[in-house]
Amino acid sequence: MLSIALVASPLALYGLEAQAACTTTGTTTTCDATAPNPWTQTVGTGNKAVEDNRTVTVQTGSTISVGSANAISLRDNANINVQGGATVSNNASSGPGLFNTGNNTIEFRNNGTLTVAEGGSVLSNGRQNNGEAVNVMGSGNTVINNGTIRANNAAAIWFDNLSGSNTIINNETGVIQAPGNVIGSAGNASVDFTNKGIVRGNLVFAGGDDTLRLYTGSTITGNFNGGGGSNTIYLSGTGDSALPGNISNFQTLIKNDTGTWTLTGTVSGVQNATVQQGTLILTGNNAAYTGNITVDAAGTLQGRAQSLMPTIVNNGLVRFDQPDAGTYAGLISGAGAVEKTGAGTLTLAPTAAGGNTYAGGTSINGGTVAISADNALGAAIGGLSFNGGTLQLNQNLDLAGTRAVTLNAGGGTIDTQGFSSTLSQGITGSGALTKLGSGVLTLNGNNSVGGGTTVAAGTLVVGDATHGNASLAGSTLVNSGATLGGYGSVSGSVRNDGTLAVADAVPSLAGTGVGTGTFTINGALFNTGLMQVGGAGVGNRLAVNGGFMGAGGTLALNTQLGADNSPTDQLVLSGGGAAGNTAVRITNVGGAGAQTTGNGIPVVVAINGATTQAGAFALGAPVVAGPYEYTLHRGGNGAADSWYLRSTRPAPNPDPTPNVTPDPDPNPPTPNVTPDPNGGGTGTTPTPEVPNYRPEVSLYTAVPSMALMYSRAMLDTLHERVGDETLLRTGVPSGGKDGDKAFNGAWARVIGQKGSRMSDGGIYGADGPAFDYKLAAVQLGGDVYRAQNADNSRDHAGVMFSTGRITGDVTHADGTDAGSNAINATTVGVYWTHFSPNDWYVDAVAQGTRYDVTSSPTRMAGLTSHGLGYALSLETGYPIALENRWRIEPQAQLIYQNIGLADGADPAAQVHFGNAQSLLGRVGVRVAKDWGDTPERPRSTWFRASVWQEFRGTTTTSFSSANGWVPFTSSMPATVVDLQAGVTAQFTRTASFYASVGYQISTDGRLHGYDGKLGLRWNW
Repeated sequence: MLSIALVASPLALYGLEAQAACTTTGTTTTCDATAPNPWTQTVGTGNKAVEDNRTVTVQTGSTISVGSANAISLRDNANINVQGGATVSNNASSGPGLFNTGNNTIEFRNNGTLTVAEGGSVLSNGRQNNGEAVNVMGSGNTVINNGTIRANNAAAIWFDNLSGSNTIINNETGVIQAPGNVIGSAGNASVDFTNKGIVRGNLVFAGGDDTLRLYTGSTITGNFNGGGGSNTIYLSGTGDSALPGNISNFQTLIKNDTGTWTLTGTVSGVQNATVQQGTLILTGNNAAYTGNITVDAAGTLQGRAQSLMPTIVNNGLVRFDQPDAGTYAGLISGAGAVEKTGAGTLTLAPTAAGGNTYAGGTSINGGTVAISADNALGAAIGGLSFNGGTLQLNQNLDLAGTRAVTLNAGGGTIDTQGFSSTLSQGITGSGALTKLGSGVLTLNGNNSVGGGTTVAAGTLVVGDATHGNASLAGSTLVNSGATLGGYGSVSGSVRNDGTLAVADAVPSLAGTGVGTGTFTINGALFNTGLMQVGGAGVGNRLAVNGGFMGAGGTLALNTQLGADNSPTDQLVLSGGGAAGNTAVRITNVGGAGAQTTGNGIPVVVAINGATTQAGAFALGAPVVAGPYEYTLHRGGNGAADSWYLRSTRPAPNPDPTPNVTPDPDPNPPTPNVTPDPNGGGTGTTPTPEVPNYRPEVSLYTAVPSMALMYSRAMLDTLHERVGDETLLRTGVPSGGKDGDKAFNGAWARVIGQKGSRMSDGGIYGADGPAFDYKLAAVQLGGDVYRAQNADNSRDHAGVMFSTGRITGDVTHADGTDAGSNAINATTVGVYWTHFSPNDWYVDAVAQGTRYDVTSSPTRMAGLTSHGLGYALSLETGYPIALENRWRIEPQAQLIYQNIGLADGADPAAQVHFGNAQSLLGRVGVRVAKDWGDTPERPRSTWFRASVWQEFRGTTTTSFSSANGWVPFTSSMPATVVDLQAGVTAQFTRTASFYASVGYQISTDGRLHGYDGKLGLRWNW
């Protein structure tokens, strides 16, 4: 905005003396600087014929200054010149003036011309509100101002004509100023006002057809009101200018010339606006604008969404300079383009069904453009270019395939938010591409992104299943949490800190039934994140045709775990070198497991001279199927740098053959050799491959043996179960008279055992897995029948109940911890014991047990099972009395057990538990010493040595595999030495306790254990 101070004293400005004289010759009046000065009389007599065709010149240095009167009052065809340094003024307070329109400083009627030169002044200094500085009564007049026209309490220029037209030209040095309306009119005449200077105040026109021409460099501080009629405003010039006021009642607005005009107020009442040339910038709120606006080819319309008109015919450029968030719901049509600048977010939301139709394309050069439909960007033939801006999707949408997408030097960003979008056309340009938002952007074309690509968030798909030829040029960075993948290719290097997803491993492509595929990187790959090759099935491939560096990332593959060359996903390395460290995670898809016999299953394939460093790949988690554990190996027959999964382990080294020189045979036999049909020699017998069984095989195989051990502990022997037979002599009725008593004795005991079952070779040997075990149980029993027969023999019969638990920590064949088994069991049983008159006895027991099994591997989910078992025991002993109350008692016992457990399963296999059977025999000798002072309080201590012999005891646990069930056995020790010591004491007439401790060791040294038992008995 220009600011020019009013000249308070033109005479002082020009340095002239205060002298003047106005002389008239004919129709010409000249006022000069001679005395008297100032001239204080009115020049002219107003509305009289004599005042027509007059010329008045106020020369430099002269002053006309009157009071409440007109300074110059002429009629038609007047020609008034106020030269530089000259002043014409009045100081009116009231009065009609010569035209009865007020005491105006200068006034005339029709076809006159007033010229105020630079430095000249026309001033209305009084208080009269209708005493204007210039008042024109008629039409055809022209006011040319290069100096100052000012009024203190009225309009600076006023038109009183009712028809016709008048012209005002305010040039660059001109100042027109008034406290309210600078220019006003009362009739229906037209005003053509050209402003190149300064106007301080409002422009208010009446009912005529007015024209306002504003040039850049000029200033108008007030508002614009065209009044009635058909009014036009021109914004012209080649520079930059701003209008702060509101524009109203101008039906036509024309922006011409190459300059830039900024309108900060509102524009209302305009019916037709045209930007012919240059730039029109709108910053006010023009939402109420109801007219048309047209941008011609050489024009630019610029503003915020809140400032632009609701309907725009755009044949040039519409620029949204959006520093904040704004929504444009209007309609843009035409052949022109739309440009977005500013850091804010512009939402294009056309309410028309067909959206915007402008055909010149959209340029996003700053901030964000948000859309909910492709047609918000105009016609489908219009391009979309980026130079530092962002396209934001507000719902699922695809850009039209005919819409060219270009990345200029500043690059561009596509923010999908949580939505999905597909571009079938390729993106071109020298700039960089950034993918934002948690949604999916699919590129199905050939994308030549010169500045590289950053996947900052969400998923960037290069090629869906039907666009495997899609490509992305340039380097690519995948941020943590983001995903890059698809069926296409990337031609540059890739750094992956997020996820590389191949084919249907991309979440948005999963479940579509499109099948497996390949994602190719034609450059180096630096990976710290996840390479998700495995999708819905098996067969995806990640191809890297360059170097590969793993920096702690993960390679996730699907494999149908089976024999050699089973179906698998692969990482294919071509021509480059692989280094660093990468964890390989294998997901088994439908593989039942099998033994590999050759190279195995190729998961990392090195071709075309590619090399891999030792240690570049390692399994990140166990790989198991069926009973097998697969391990990762570098190198194979003919493929030294490829990596394979194998379910075998190195065979044990055979014992060396002694170097013995045999005696020569004088007649050696001719060997019977069948020639090799392929021409080779007989060769040597290859060392067989040894299967690599997983630790869980050891864990589950130990379960049946542990169940047998528990059942055996519940059966036990007579003296450990119910105490010494001396306790059974007291309180027994004779003759069987009371033998039908329902309940006449009870006992209870606790049992604890701890031991180790060692093994040579574990599941690879005959003994089965090694384990440490602990057993704890509580057993209750009661005699439901007791009798002493006529021959002094005795019978005892009863029932018993026990509950307990056996746990075992199992060690695999390689010495690693396989996990733990826990068996909770509940047992019910019956027993019958017969004592002969001389105390030899027969003890029979039958019991049934419910088993609940939980196996907990150290590294994966385990299995559960349950089952039932029964056991039978028959024991006999013959006590022989010795001196000093000693007794020696030979014993024999036979136990049979049968346990059936339900099949189970873990994540890798079905597990079948075969029937566990045991036939166990025992022979032993028990030595006892009786103590006690009275028969009513017997006490005894005892020691027993036994040998247990297992005649069956081999259990079988089978695992499913691709080739059927694979069985594994666990054998109970064949011969075990059992040493026991105990004590029995009766402490009341009806109550006694008994306890024992023991130690067991097998003759092969592979089992040893300890036990302790404590019991109480009550007799009635």
